[in-house]
Amino acid sequence: MNGYKIMYNDSEYIWNYLEFGEYPKIHESIYSLHKKINAKRVADLCCGTGLLAHHLSQRYEHVVAIEADSKNLEKALPSPKIKYYCLNISQTTLFKLKKIFIDNNIDSVFIRRGVPELYDTGGIDLIRKLDNLFKECKIKYLVLEGRIVSKNSTHPLKSLDNEISLFHNYKETYRKKNCAVLELV
Repeated sequence: MNGYKIMYNDSEYIWNYLEFGEYPKIHESIYSLHKKINAKRVADLCCGTGLLAHHLSQRYEHVVAIEADSKNLEKALPSPKIKYYCLNISQTTLFKLKKIFIDNNIDSVFIRRGVPELYDTGGIDLIRKLDNLFKECKIKYLVLEGRIVSKNSTHPLKSLDNEISLFHNYKETYRKKNCAVLELV
């Protein structure tokens, strides 16, 4: 990259992949956790431009990528193994999310730094309903990447531990840096 700080959804990540075949280093920690789960059909929730979903498509037979911002999805790389959905997850759209999971037979969900976004959309009530929805849909694994702990953070979900504590139907089975695998109990 050019030595300047770029946003998570910057097109430069996509150009770098297209030119050099390299996925962003910011995905390495969460992507490496694929070795810790037994999954075939996964979802990338809050997928941004879909590069993590694209990387996951090289490992899994089917990937669903879900993003609220249609401008991010316009940048997404096509793949026959990925279905992209533009969906703003909220109390009123949970039935759509459930249908997506069931229709695509999703068994695991990756969420890279998206839990605070979801919390900001619908608070703890939305996260608890998501937790129950994941269980209803028989999502066996949640793979989370939390925020990097900062002493200046004022967000209620300022660490991975805060995020994990909201998922009562899952237990942590593995952790690497600020990423964790949670398994349905």
